[in-house]
Amino acid sequence: MTMELFREDGSPAWSTVLQGGGQALTPVRGYRVGAVPPGSYFVRVAAEGFVASLFDGVPCGEGCDVTAGVPVEIRATEVSPGIDFVLDPAPDP
Repeated sequence: MTMELFREDGSPAWSTVLQGGGQALTPVRGYRVGAVPPGSYFVRVAAEGFVASLFDGVPCGEGCDVTAGVPVEIRATEVSPGIDFVLDPAPDP
């Protein structure tokens, strides 16, 4: 699974590949985002066999407009609860 953060203008800000539960998985089953300044970001999650999605359930395949999603606020040293994803299975080819 890949998690990506995009700035308000849609440019990439951060990404990571989560393997086996996720190297970015915290003890409280959340994700820790590092190396980005506090601010508003669009979050996209993609996994093989599933439809990639922006935060709040907006489908977003390769090349989509990430600014069509709902931005999330990232704060320094704070937890931002409720930023959850449920990915739908990809349609059969």
